[in-house]
Amino acid sequence: LAADKATVGTFYLYNTALGLYRTTDGGSTWQLIHGGEIVAWSSFNIKLKAVPGKAGELYYSNGDQSGGPTGDFVHSTDGGATWTVVPNVLEVHAFGFGKAAPGKSNPTIFIDGWVGNVYGIYRSDDNSVTWTKIGDYPLGSLDAVTTVEGDKDVYGKVYVGFGGSGAVYGQLQ
Repeated sequence: LAADKATVGTFYLYNTALGLYRTTDGGSTWQLIHGGEIVAWSSFNIKLKAVPGKAGELYYSNGDQSGGPTGDFVHSTDGGATWTVVPNVLEVHAFGFGKAAPGKSNPTIFIDGWVGNVYGIYRSDDNSVTWTKIGDYPLGSLDAVTTVEGDKDVYGKVYVGFGGSGAVYGQLQ
């Protein structure tokens, strides 16, 4: 379930067997927007998030598939009807949005996953076109990253939460 961050009363609900549904009336009625799986293996570790301030813009990942980099990271700009694979990005375990970079209108995107077959924590300031690696294993922890979220008020600040060993944050200097 994901709330549209720009349109009051709009929510998206994903059912791996049936597809992506949308409500525009706060949940009273639902419409099938995309039938079936968004990407292959969509019943494991799914994450669906709406982009803050961008009506109908969504990102989706099916996350960790056990092993190397697999599982596409995809983006929709039409409320989930169609999806585009984000090039060179795989197996995004967690992702979130932060304050836009100076001079940019889209929020910064932070991911924990694989870019160009290299694992790390990454930041994109240009709507997932290019990525900057900002970390490997925060504080040397090999624990699984379960959540990533950018600060909505401070550009370049990111919070990373683990499956059992707490959380860390990093910030551009």
